Amino acid sequence: MRICFVSKYYLLTIFILIGPAAQADTLNSNRLSVKTDQPGDPQLESKQAEIHYPVVDTEKIMRIFKAAVDRGELKLFEKQIALSALNPQQVEYIYLIGETKPTIKVYSFLNKPLPHPAMPNLYIGGVTATLDEKGHIIEAVMHSHY
Repeated sequence: MRICFVSKYYLLTIFILIGPAAQADTLNSNRLSVKTDQPGDPQLESKQAEIHYPVVDTEKIMRIFKAAVDRGELKLFEKQIALSALNPQQVEYIYLIGETKPTIKVYSFLNKPLPHPAMPNLYIGGVTATLDEKGHIIEAVMHSHY
């Protein structure tokens, strides 16, 4: 398992880009209209292309994630994190360019912030867990909130 640390400024950037306001339009529809300029067109007329989003069963992902946590696969600072300590917030599907299968991540708040062992004034308030194709947690990224 690889563990990374990300500051609260990184989270703020992420939430600005994918926060509730940005998600509102995509939650109501499974497609997004994108204007594209056609090369070689002297008038640069824009045409619309439709992107169809796959329907995702986030409840299934949550069951898989919870099972992995129950198996003891989520560890922060060598300490196993219990499911009762988490408040899952979002499921992320990330597609690499040229890939057809996404990387699946689950972001959760910690119900009680965890102090960083080497920096007592720094608290970990969230974690992003990456799942592999078999439903195992292969990476945990900690996020500070204070």
